Amino acid sequence: MDDLWLWLAVLLAGPVGSFLAVWAERSCDGRSLSAPSACTGCGRRLAARDLIPVVSFLLRRRRCRYCGAALPWRLLAAEVLAIAAALAAIVVTETLPGLALTLGYLWLLLALGLTDLICLRLPDVMTGLLFALGLGLAWLDGRGPGNALVGGAIGAVTLLALRWGYQGLRGREGLGLGDVKLAAGIGAGLGALALPWVGLLASLAGLAAAALGVFGRANRDTPLPFGVFLCAAAGLVLLWR
Repeated sequence: MDDLWLWLAVLLAGPVGSFLAVWAERSCDGRSLSAPSACTGCGRRLAARDLIPVVSFLLRRRRCRYCGAALPWRLLAAEVLAIAAALAAIVVTETLPGLALTLGYLWLLLALGLTDLICLRLPDVMTGLLFALGLGLAWLDGRGPGNALVGGAIGAVTLLALRWGYQGLRGREGLGLGDVKLAAGIGAGLGALALPWVGLLASLAGLAAAALGVFGRANRDTPLPFGVFLCAAAGLVLLWR
């Protein structure tokens, strides 16, 4: 693979991370992606110097230059994780199609995780794109569309059964349909045999986060963004493979 494509992937990663953070936030509050970037505190439009990935956040010490409002840490996290995903994808892939599909899949997992973290939602457009890229990964791996569809169906049915089971036992919703659609995209992209590993890693990470109070003081009725852990586990399994 030409080094030009590798450098391009790394250079694009920071801006892509910024875009994913904006996409996640605006998917939650209903704002259009076409609207210019502005401070959520004072509404002032941000200049180009305020939008340099990682650098602007650190130089401004996490503050808006106009009103001093604190910027959420997830903006920096999105940029850093997008760059890390690009570097990891470069290491584990050998062809340009493999790099493009792997990186696109990882970035979509990041967008989904951020959205679920912000507002406990997994938008259909994101899960749909993840499923489409999952079909591409299946083709790249030589598994074919049939295998991808079977993996997606198993992922969706498994989460749907857990959703119904929890609802039957507790009388309320425990998993959203977004999680079901996310599992379909993960099953399509990674295959049915990877699903137990994804589920195990996601469950352990979720339990650890709850025990450590990552999302504040939680009890059995506190809603947690399980999609975050599913996305992180799927990304790790994909890279490990």
